[in-house]
Amino acid sequence: MKRIDYDFSLSSYGALILASIIEKEERSNAQRPAIAGVFYNRLQDGMKIDADISLCYGLAQPYSACTPDVIVDNLQDKANVYNTRAVL
Repeated sequence: MKRIDYDFSLSSYGALILASIIEKEERSNAQRPAIAGVFYNRLQDGMKIDADISLCYGLAQPYSACTPDVIVDNLQDKANVYNTRAVL
């Protein structure tokens, strides 16, 4: 596997949080590297990672109950500090 260097730094704690988001965002072990690549590229470009699971976490809802309608209704909720769609 080719190693990719990124121009941003993550603390050990930040890396742990990102790994947790990736693990919950994608249930398939085979797809997790692709999701990790997307999130890293977004961070590299200074973008929000836009993870549904973090938005759901801030709503105190399990992912199974956090339907697309719930996600759409809360996309811009900046009061939800875990909403990686509205808060960087």
